[in-house]
Amino acid sequence: MRYDTRTMRKQRPNDLKTLTIAGAILVGGVMILAAVASLSSQQTPAALQPTLTPSLEAATIIDRPVGQVIAEPIRVTYEQPSATIIAPDATYIQPFLSKIEIAPGDSITVSAADGTQTTVYTSADSGLWAFPVNGSTAVITLVAADPNASGYAGVEISQYGRGLTEPEVAQSVCGSNDMTDVVCSSAAFPTEYGLRQPIARLLYTDNGAQYVCTTWRVSPGNFMITNEHCIKSQAILNSAVIRFNYQRESCGAGAATGYVEVRGGTLLMTNATYDVALYTIHEDDFATVQPYGYLELDTRAPNLNETIFIPQHPAGMPKQFGMNSAQDGGRCRVNADSLAGYAPASDFGYACDTQGGSSGSPVIALDTLKVVGLHHLGSGRPDGTVCGPSPYYNQAVKIEAIAPLLAPYMAAPIAPLSSATPTPSPTITATSTASMTFTPSNTPTNTPTPTASFTPTATPPRASTELLEDGGFEDGSSAWVVISSTGDDKAKPRRPRSGIQAFEFKGGEMEDSQLIQEIALDGLTFAAGDSVELIAYIDIRGDVGGSMRLLVRYGDGRRAKQAVALAAADHYEPRGVEIVLDAGDIERIQARFRFKTNVPARVFIDDVRLLTSRATP
Repeated sequence: MRYDTRTMRKQRPNDLKTLTIAGAILVGGVMILAAVASLSSQQTPAALQPTLTPSLEAATIIDRPVGQVIAEPIRVTYEQPSATIIAPDATYIQPFLSKIEIAPGDSITVSAADGTQTTVYTSADSGLWAFPVNGSTAVITLVAADPNASGYAGVEISQYGRGLTEPEVAQSVCGSNDMTDVVCSSAAFPTEYGLRQPIARLLYTDNGAQYVCTTWRVSPGNFMITNEHCIKSQAILNSAVIRFNYQRESCGAGAATGYVEVRGGTLLMTNATYDVALYTIHEDDFATVQPYGYLELDTRAPNLNETIFIPQHPAGMPKQFGMNSAQDGGRCRVNADSLAGYAPASDFGYACDTQGGSSGSPVIALDTLKVVGLHHLGSGRPDGTVCGPSPYYNQAVKIEAIAPLLAPYMAAPIAPLSSATPTPSPTITATSTASMTFTPSNTPTNTPTPTASFTPTATPPRASTELLEDGGFEDGSSAWVVISSTGDDKAKPRRPRSGIQAFEFKGGEMEDSQLIQEIALDGLTFAAGDSVELIAYIDIRGDVGGSMRLLVRYGDGRRAKQAVALAAADHYEPRGVEIVLDAGDIERIQARFRFKTNVPARVFIDDVRLLTSRATP
């Protein structure tokens, strides 16, 4: 674990290697696209339902990286025991410690230029992302008992994250921005203020970019919740840095020091239909975050016009409340109690302000002080002037839909902790492989004792397996077959939803092109009742007709297919089709995209997934 501090002892290296990264970065011959910082992953996920994914005409993707991953080899050795990374205008630097090979008892430190924000690493931290250092400079130092030790390679840094500083795009702010620092509510709304602490900021790396979401503790056990579109895989969770107690010291001003950073542990489940991911904190770090309390789940349906509030990390900033709404004329409330998300009636809507980075935030009902929704979609009005009427609202998945999916993974019965929340000791000594000490600037406030209550449905949750190869079009895989009538339909570094490439159909006269992948079925088994679902994010610009189709053919010649027609949207939207399998041998599974036009037009496809799901025993 790592703690932010401004008072750590300064260490001066004897030999410095300085790497300055400025301007545009060219990696492998591909220009890393400029991205909007302070905004992050409020992406729209795809469905895992036996129904077609509804067209999301209003709630759209808010997907801007907060950082770039820069491929820049750096080595610190016993002969050259320090290196400095300088990235002008960066908001943070986060090295990837690809290899640490040092003598027993020696360590590696990563710190700011003035010696603060120091974190200590050992050989056990090899292969991990370091905790981010705020600012544009990071110093990596090998601290050796014997500077002349031989036979050890030192530390290799293969890449690092560089925080971006571009202006943010407030697409899901409903008119005026009514979000405020949580401390602004400490006197006027002490009850709401007391529920701020289980919420944390989530920084993670995915396909060459870094994003932020919001995450929070649920139940007294070691369980964390966020959106599936934030943490889709164990690999992404392994890159995550979870920052608790990240909030300003005074209303609208002051430093955000005294925060605690820990790593993720195990990804327990994901469900794209309800855009939820359940995971653990690393077991060595869990005791450190227990004092911040946890939230309860409210498994009833939300009521129209009931008062709600949203603790969140918009744009990755220090914690804020979405509590008041000028559009509502007072406190935030439920404006639409049933909206389509990625399943019919799975969501509800509100004009409470959010931004990219707010994805995964709890939507708390004032009447019960429990979480009634999981925020995941932003309003689709690009100018942010207004939200609503329905369906133009920010949206959350109903907890009544999510709770049954979580129940099998969480300890039962769930025994509540004492209502007296423990206070951290004045000096905390980290027990994880990366450790340091600090004195917190403030201590957690007691929160109401939660007692989670779940009522599982008769349908068990589904475990999913990816069947598709190179769904992000990053690898140039030969698994995709392109039938192009123009000759210019290919994966390109243009308008990717994530990573650095997307597939582009470049329309023209008499365009009729297809993108196809036949699934390799060797070693796969299927049973009646299993499902196969094709999910994709598609951005159509111009007058284009087309479809996305999933085909299953059985050994006896039977066929099953599902298709969805596609039309212009001018932004990425998720689409999904699913087939529930009958009994019989499966001979063929095919994913196909087809587009037709007679005019100049473009279609971008990214983040394609083909998932097979079966009921968990």
